[in-house]
This record gives sequence, structure tokens and C-alpha cells, in this order.
Amino acid sequence: MTASSTRPVLHGGRVEGLDPAGLPMVREIDSQNL
Repeated sequence: MTASSTRPVLHGGRVEGLDPAGLPMVREIDSQNL
């Protein structure tokens, strides 16, 4: 599941806005999703 890590925005949806301004934050949210 490498694609998931590469595009966490698609899984998060709401993180789409934080992706460009909060890449590290996106990872934290991705962990909760899993």
C-alpha cells in the first residue's frame, strides 16, 4: 500500500488543504485513519 502513503490527501479528503501547507500534519491524520 505505498500509494496510500504517497497520496494521503485522497484518503483524508479534508487534509487536501493541509497537504500543501502541512505535509507533516497530513501524515498524523493518516495514522488515525488507519
